[in-house]
Amino acid sequence: ARQQFQSFDKILSTPNLFSPKVMHEHHANTHGEDDKKSDSRRNYRAMSKRNQETATSFVNNMVNHSLSQDRKVDNLSSMWEQSILNIVDQTLAELLNYQSINEKSLKQFS
Repeated sequence: ARQQFQSFDKILSTPNLFSPKVMHEHHANTHGEDDKKSDSRRNYRAMSKRNQETATSFVNNMVNHSLSQDRKVDNLSSMWEQSILNIVDQTLAELLNYQSINEKSLKQFS
């Protein structure tokens, strides 16, 4: 009977799926997987946040650049009209001034 009890005790002391140690290891593995998943989610959220900040910054820079270019075009458009008027006025003044050099006086010198 003693030998049978020792064999029975040996069988019971062998680790198996139902022993508390194995259950604890299984729970630790599951907890480790949960930690990996939560780390993965945390990294994904951090990466998403960085991507969103980068995209927002890029779009803001593009909008600011576009607004700057639009202001430059407006300035040039307003200056263009005034420049054309100045050129026309100067040309008319030169043509109407008889003392300025014109085509007839250039022919006389040649």
